[in-house]
Amino acid sequence: MSMTAQTLTAELTAGYLDYLDGSVPSSLYRNGKVFTRRDPDGSDAGTGGVNRHRMEMQIYNARLLHGDARHTLARNGYELLNRPGSLEGIDCFDHQAVVKKYYPQCADTVRAFTGGQVFAFDHNVRSATGKQNRQRIAGGQHVQGPARIVHGDYTLTSAPQRLRDLT
Repeated sequence: MSMTAQTLTAELTAGYLDYLDGSVPSSLYRNGKVFTRRDPDGSDAGTGGVNRHRMEMQIYNARLLHGDARHTLARNGYELLNRPGSLEGIDCFDHQAVVKKYYPQCADTVRAFTGGQVFAFDHNVRSATGKQNRQRIAGGQHVQGPARIVHGDYTLTSAPQRLRDLT
């Protein structure tokens, strides 16, 4: 049974999201005109060619969707799963602790759901105050600030390159 429009309306909130302005060239392929700069440590160090367009959006809680309205991996490219992962005893500001204890939990969840080969890699710790205080992750990079823009992490050029780099 799918949720009714009335139920969804009661479970939404208005929010503002920043998108790239329509005047910005597409960055689906790496173009050298729209980018995020990285410092030698791999941390965010600014952007280039980014003109933002703020839009007010209605944001729904997708966890409340059921039946045909529920988002699925096959139909929507993502799916929200209720899987108990545990950060208990894991210091998220310790790179090796996250890699050795949390990555396997994430990989196991994806593997169990998809049946595919899974390799967990890369994570960022994002915190406005951590960035402001120049906090560093033990064994890793500096804490990064919130992204503050709707984005994808990879382009059609960088995704295959990242796969080659990891393999």
